[in-house]
Parts: sequence; structure tokens; C-alpha cells
Amino acid sequence: MRWILPILALAVLSCQHAGAFSAEEALERAAADSWHAGLGLLPGDSFTYQVCDHVRAHHLPDGPCYVVVMEFHIELVSRGRDTWVVQAEITGDGTYRHIFLVDTKTMGITTDLAGSAYAGSVEGTVGYLARFAHELSPKRLGVGSVWGDVPSVPGAGSVAAVVSREVWDVGDVSVIEFGLFEHSTFAVSGSLPFPVSGIMYGMQHLPDPPALFSFELLGYDPGCPPPANGTAAGGPGSCTVPDDR
Repeated sequence: MRWILPILALAVLSCQHAGAFSAEEALERAAADSWHAGLGLLPGDSFTYQVCDHVRAHHLPDGPCYVVVMEFHIELVSRGRDTWVVQAEITGDGTYRHIFLVDTKTMGITTDLAGSAYAGSVEGTVGYLARFAHELSPKRLGVGSVWGDVPSVPGAGSVAAVVSREVWDVGDVSVIEFGLFEHSTFAVSGSLPFPVSGIMYGMQHLPDPPALFSFELLGYDPGCPPPANGTAAGGPGSCTVPDDR
């Protein structure tokens, strides 16, 4: 397993120098610098996250904090909706195993009743950025890129925007900050399908804004591209993956 221990980054405004590019080069550069939740997912990809979800804590069996391991096994292609079949193992005071069905376009998660609390928590924390950047609406990772209005927060400044590019253990990371929220930031690597970390606080006009939720990527095992003969790909770590994957 490739273990990732990122350090927290401060969201500091910075700028980038623009060079001269042809129209074709500019389009290629824009595509390469865009991201959406689930980008580049492969069968066998496995992600381990530490999550603390205070918003949904009263629905979770073992309190707000848990570790979730998600293994993406197969993509089911159907008319109008494609879905990843994901084996999820959640560890809190106990260990729970569920099958998540993850929409490839929206990253929305469905499951059975027993797993619905954790499915909703993972979707609302690790998957939070999918409401801004999904397959139908990828977003730029460059500094100054505005991702959109923050849902349910009216008024000036209630936008999500990229405020810095930094170098972490995983490589180049874009830090996204949320207007009207105290120090609420998410870190995204263009080479990973899901954020590296995130923390969301309550609105900053409160005397002591509470942390609504936070998460951090603890580990990532890359999967395998589908073989040419159409047979099932191997599980996590069962194939050779380029270093820049």
C-alpha cells in the first residue's frame, strides 16, 4: 500500500505566471488542469480515509469518527446510469462491511438500510466536492478558479475557489477555500480521484465556529486498467502502475 501522510497547508493567496500558448495547447492545458470527483478511477482502486462527521454523528453507530476503506471492484454500465460496485469496510468501535453503489457521474452513494448512515456520511464528507466538480462539470485547479456558490449559503463571498497550489507528499495539490466559512479548506491532487483532505467549519460569524466534518486520506492502492480481452481486472496492488498514477 502506498501510504500518504499529508501535512496541513495554509490557504494563502498566490498567483501564477501565464505563458504564451497556441489555442490547441491552451485547450490541452485546460483539460490536463481540470478535475472532478472520481476522475481516473480504475477497477481495484482502494482508498483509506479517517473521517470525523459531527453533522451526522447522531446517526452513526460508534460516534462521529471512523476509518473507511473503499475498494472499487467493477463498473456496471447500464442505460442512463453507470455505477461502481464498492466494498466498504468501516471501523469505529466495531467493524462494519457494506456494499456501496456509487454513481459514476455524481458520486452519489446508495446502499441497503443497514449501511445508509455511513453511506450518507462518506458522500457528505469525502464526496462533498462532487457537488461542485463532477463528471458533467469538471473544475479547473489553477489558482483563482471559482468552483461555484456554496449550497444553502446566500450572500456575497459564499463561493468555493482555489486559493493556492502547494507541494505535498502526493505531489502538486490545489487548496480550495470556502467563503463565509472559517478556515474551511479542501486539498485536491489532480492525480487522485478523491480529495487528499478536507475540513469544514460552521459560518465564521459565530463566536467559535464548530468543525462540521473533516477527513484525511491515509492510504491509496492503485487498481488496474481493464485488460484487452474484457476479463475482470485484478484487485488492489495486483498490477504495475506508473509512478505518476
